[in-house]
Amino acid sequence: YIEQDPVHFSSDNIPKKSEHEVNTQRVSTRSQGMKHTEGGWPKEVDANEHQETSKWRRKVDKDPNFLDAVKVLTSESLHYL
Repeated sequence: YIEQDPVHFSSDNIPKKSEHEVNTQRVSTRSQGMKHTEGGWPKEVDANEHQETSKWRRKVDKDPNFLDAVKVLTSESLHYL
């Protein structure tokens, strides 16, 4: 008679094995970066002057074509994400 701990008892006679395979198609990727030093401000706006930049932002926000341009750029950006 051999005393055994019931907490660590295994009554399985089949060895535990696992096999896994995945076949996926290869996708070509590339990494591309961009460096912005001044933020793309027009020449007449000094990027270091807060008052000039806020004035330019207000002017652009009032432009009726601005919202449409943002929607188009957003949809194109989401396409690439």
